[in-house]
Amino acid sequence: KQKALKNKLEEVKKDPFLTQDLYARIANDETRKVASEMADLQISRSLLTRDYDRAVATAERKIQNELAPLKADLEMKKYFYDNNKDYFNTLQSKQLDTIIRADERKIKSEEDRLNQINNLVIEAGKNGADEATLNKIRTAKDVGEATIAMGKYSTDPLERSIKQAQLNKLNQDM
Repeated sequence: KQKALKNKLEEVKKDPFLTQDLYARIANDETRKVASEMADLQISRSLLTRDYDRAVATAERKIQNELAPLKADLEMKKYFYDNNKDYFNTLQSKQLDTIIRADERKIKSEEDRLNQINNLVIEAGKNGADEATLNKIRTAKDVGEATIAMGKYSTDPLERSIKQAQLNKLNQDM
C-alpha cells in the first residue's frame, strides 16, 4: 500500500501545472485513504485475534483521521473570523458565526455516524462476520444501511442458537 502511494504521488508530481499547495492537499488525501485502509485491515486482524480493545482503539484513530480535514477547515474558519471580526458588520458576523456552528454540527454528526458504524463493524466481527460483511458495513452510507448489512451477525451466535433451541422446543410442545 505504501509503495503504491509513493508511486502515485511521484506520478502526480510530474504534472507541470501542479502547485505546491495542491500537491500537499493531494498527498494528504491519498495518505489519509491509505491510512484508513490499513486501519480497516488492523481492525479485522484484531477482531480475528479477539483483541477487541485494539480494534476499538484503531477504530477511534481511524475516525479522527477521517475527520481531520473537516476539523482543519473549521479551525481555519475560526481563525479567519477571530482575526478579522473587527472588519465585519453585525450581519456578516452573524453569518460567519452561523457557518461555523453549522460546520461544528456537521463534524459532530459525522463523528457520531462513523462511531456507530465502527461499533457495528466491531460487534459483527465479535459475532463471527466474514471480511465481505465487515466491508459492507464499513462502506454503508448511514447507520441504517450498516445495520442491514450486519444481517445475522447482529446477535451473538450462542444467543441465536439458544433462541433457536427454545423455538424448537416450543414447536415440539405444540
